[in-house]
Amino acid sequence: MRVMLTGSYPPRVCGVGDYTACVVGQLPMPVWTRASCAERPEAVSVADDFGPSGLDKLIEKLLAERPALVHLQYERAIWDQNPDICLKLPGVLKKIGARLVTTLHSLDGPSGWGRAHRLALVPLLQKSDAVLVCSHRQFSLLGRVPGLKKKLVLTPVGNVIPVAGIRRELAPDEPLRLVYFGFLWRGRNIEALLRALKAVWASGLDATLTLVGEVREPEYRASLEALASELGVSGRVAFTGALLPGEISQALADADLCLLPFATGVSTGRTTLFAALAHGAPVVTMATPENLAPEFQVGENLLATPTGDEPAFLAEVVRAARDSGLRERLRAGALVLASRYSWPTLAAQLEDAYEGRP
Repeated sequence: MRVMLTGSYPPRVCGVGDYTACVVGQLPMPVWTRASCAERPEAVSVADDFGPSGLDKLIEKLLAERPALVHLQYERAIWDQNPDICLKLPGVLKKIGARLVTTLHSLDGPSGWGRAHRLALVPLLQKSDAVLVCSHRQFSLLGRVPGLKKKLVLTPVGNVIPVAGIRRELAPDEPLRLVYFGFLWRGRNIEALLRALKAVWASGLDATLTLVGEVREPEYRASLEALASELGVSGRVAFTGALLPGEISQALADADLCLLPFATGVSTGRTTLFAALAHGAPVVTMATPENLAPEFQVGENLLATPTGDEPAFLAEVVRAARDSGLRERLRAGALVLASRYSWPTLAAQLEDAYEGRP
């Protein structure tokens, strides 16, 4: 028996949970998770949370049912910051003879461990039979850990928003539709989106900005609204909050530009990026050369400026806003690029990892 372990699963709004659901859609198996995330038929409630008592319940279940393979989805927050998932799980699985495959969605270990939080991951990763990472940056960094490189598998996350929306073409007098998709929190460069909207408007084009995603801190939304007012674009900005997948799909299908100014750079570990590409949305983003896969061709399937260079980002947004031909080229290139990351292709990579094939 194969088992998926995750601290987050739909209906919880979470990219890790959505990714996990896509994996299970291709490679069916029971999903062991927290009670509040156990609404789907394949989801099995293990505990109310994953504090010490919850992890004890998980361990008891593993010892009782003795699966042959466990696929762990790791990101520290979804395991309630409990380091025991890193420290205890490998030993339990060794005891029952189970193979451990770990997908690492973040390089951060338990936050309570201070500056050594990443070191908390080392026992887990060294004892995993395969470690799946989602970006070139992760692959490069973890490849330096002794004995780990031979276990690493680069597995992009793919699109987790089913394509259901049908693009509604702009009317001649309609504003250009700028769209952002993802959580809205500090450090996501959301302020750059408001300044990009102002730059497009100042260039002589009418445009709107739709921010698709949940705002985690009400005071942060207030600060964004204040900045929009200061820039004189308040009436052109819409906050949608969390949307259903079909509504997200429609927003991405309608996007004339999808703006994703990732502070650490675009990568194959970004579900929001793959959602935009799968919907043919022309993407303007930020990138670092070492984290940009070769198939990402700037000017052909996306536009990317150096991380931290907001003036360059604003300039590219304005250039794309003023050039409909460029947007159409990016739209066509995005769809071709997205086809290289179909779920059947990604599932085949996972199956190889499950079976220990190189």
